[in-house]
Amino acid sequence: LICFKHFEERFIEREHKAVRPDGSILVVPRKSPILTPDAFPSIFPNLPSYLTKELPPKRKAPEERIIAFEKRREEEFMQWSADDKIKDYEDFVQNFEKKLPDQWIVIHKKDNIFIGKQDLSDSPTFLVSILISKELSIKVWHNNVQVDPLKLKWLLGNNCKCLFWTAFECLLSHLNGYKNHFDNATNLANAVVFLKKFIDDSSDETTNEKISFLCQQLELSSLNVPRYKPEMLLWASNFYFNYPAAYRLLRNSGKLTLPHPYYLKTLLQNIGNLEAGVWKVPTSSTWRRS
Repeated sequence: LICFKHFEERFIEREHKAVRPDGSILVVPRKSPILTPDAFPSIFPNLPSYLTKELPPKRKAPEERIIAFEKRREEEFMQWSADDKIKDYEDFVQNFEKKLPDQWIVIHKKDNIFIGKQDLSDSPTFLVSILISKELSIKVWHNNVQVDPLKLKWLLGNNCKCLFWTAFECLLSHLNGYKNHFDNATNLANAVVFLKKFIDDSSDETTNEKISFLCQQLELSSLNVPRYKPEMLLWASNFYFNYPAAYRLLRNSGKLTLPHPYYLKTLLQNIGNLEAGVWKVPTSSTWRRS
């Protein structure tokens, strides 16, 4: 005979459960409760109190613990995602300064915010500056040269907008590594940017054509495999087929990056075949010939 007063309720089975063929569970009260296989006495009311110990909560089955863990992790991730999202411009204005390192300067304007990192090594200038608009779109300058938005696509997405706090923090960390000087490739790219901006602001077509040609030459000089624009191919073809000796002399001098004569002949042949209704697909080696 066992006294149930010495056992916690978790060790006492007062119901009998059975699974029906349809999957439902039949529960029937037991006339005589029984103990679970892992039961042991832990309550001794008539003995010293130190013999009676409150047992820790019963552990769930491994399957239940895994499900609970996955659910808890999913809830934490959803909460983190919600907290990471920048709701609107007002939310950004109220909280962005908490994310800024000490060396950054903030200037509030009516419809945007300017954030800059100063460089005091020589003359006081902004090494890096960020402009955040009311639509949360971002523009970045490095040494007063605007950074191509495509270079920030991996951080801010296609629209170059700051929609998440983690993206903003990663952007600051990325820009914090910018140095005061440019390498040769960056200097060349910046020169092209300045020249193209001049073309956009100028109305002198003759000058714009000259500068556009210069921009193409600068861009070609930085490519391992030249990619010629249509206007360059048209100009080079006209030059070569009218003055082949002068074209070869200029090309061989290395002063300009020009298409190979074989490339121009093949291109003209394909254009002729196209006009005749026969298209000969050029090989990759033909199109990439420099």
